[in-house]
Amino acid sequence: MQPDDQRSFVFDALSRLPDVDDPTLVRMIEASLAFEALSRLPVMLFALDAEGRYILAEGGGLSGLGVVPSEFVGRSYEDMHAGNDAILDVVHQALHEGRSVEGRMSVGRTTFQFSSQPLIRDGVISGVLAAAFDITERERSERLLASVVEESTDAIVVASAGGEILRFNPAAERMFGYAAAEVLGMPATNLVPPEFRADYAPRTGSAGALGRWVRLRGRCADGEEFPLDLHVSRVAHDHEEPVFVGVMRDASADEASRQARETLLASVSHEFRTPITAISMFTELARTSPAVPSDVSGYLDVIERNVARLERLVEDLIYLGAGIEEFHAVEESVDIAALVRDAVILARPAADATGIVLDCESAEGPPIPGDPVRLGQLFDNLLGNAVKFTPAGGSIVVRCSVDADAWIVAVTNSSATLRPAEVEGVFEPFRRGAEVITAGVPGQGLGLAIARAIVERHGGTIELASSAATGTTATVRLPFVRARLGAAS
Repeated sequence: MQPDDQRSFVFDALSRLPDVDDPTLVRMIEASLAFEALSRLPVMLFALDAEGRYILAEGGGLSGLGVVPSEFVGRSYEDMHAGNDAILDVVHQALHEGRSVEGRMSVGRTTFQFSSQPLIRDGVISGVLAAAFDITERERSERLLASVVEESTDAIVVASAGGEILRFNPAAERMFGYAAAEVLGMPATNLVPPEFRADYAPRTGSAGALGRWVRLRGRCADGEEFPLDLHVSRVAHDHEEPVFVGVMRDASADEASRQARETLLASVSHEFRTPITAISMFTELARTSPAVPSDVSGYLDVIERNVARLERLVEDLIYLGAGIEEFHAVEESVDIAALVRDAVILARPAADATGIVLDCESAEGPPIPGDPVRLGQLFDNLLGNAVKFTPAGGSIVVRCSVDADAWIVAVTNSSATLRPAEVEGVFEPFRRGAEVITAGVPGQGLGLAIARAIVERHGGTIELASSAATGTTATVRLPFVRARLGAAS
């Protein structure tokens, strides 16, 4: 019987002995069980005596090398590893210099994380104990991840929980003008102007960017600032300190495009006002003129209704073209619950016409400083969208509540006409969901863009969620206290 077979036979027999009381046998059984566990793990455990001969070699990692314990036991490490200077050096340091050595080592195509410790008794080195773990797959994954980070066209910055930069990929170097070696250990908030640092500091302030894209400003090494889109992820394993991964994109081109679009919208919408005013004026003159036949009155009603629609559309275009900071807004004490109830009253006839059940659940709360006309327009847009996109016989629920520091208004309808990838995009002017377009639902795609602009002007937030199970919900949060509307937001 071969040594490995003998050992397995003895271990198996010992493990089956009932009610063993002999301490020696108990230790042997415990050892057998430990060796059995080691044989199932991608680990190797070695022990050498003072002469450098192997007296123990166990673990499932041996099979990865295509060897068995009997090939080690009784042989010297010089003989066993002749030609592998890395292993010879590690064992030599532990056995002859009394030094502990840890690191990574490759044997063939297998990579191991190892630890080698001298065994010292009465000040004399009596042997070496070494352990090695097969980390081939982990190292391959790390190389792949590192390659993805290095080759990414997005700037990727990894920061510790305390906010110090741990990794800075080449795209980040190009974007910010720093070499990676310059910024390692530097606070990640140095990459943005001072006014943004408190809001986007890891651990304390980055919640606003966690899991979502936000736009702020970046600051280059030379002090130049630029529009920046930021997405932050929190990564944590087991009980280790988390790290924060920031993905960043230069939004300069997008910002320039937005400004050009706003300028065009403002120009075109102003040009629309002259013919619309003329049409409206001459329609009114025609209505009061005795020379106009009475049967034309119905046509004039159609003209007036469409002129009113055009005026509202032009007003929306002017609002978007002017930009949030330039748009005039008044500030009064506003009862949010009353505005929401008014919007529900206005939307109810259209809902009733198609059999939509419209319910409103409203709480009472403090008034907030705001523009009642624009906030009324906000809730009219949300209710109008809900009625427009809810199929006949569906339902809409409006919930108006307060928490510690804000009003929360949620409008939920029983339709899910948005795909997950489309949710954020519908806040952009003229963007509409694919299913909405296919269904032929009328509209210009301005309602939600205007709604978001109004909410942000009031220091609040608006979010949209859509799923087949819960329908579509637009949630608005308006704080009780904020900077005055006259200040730039």
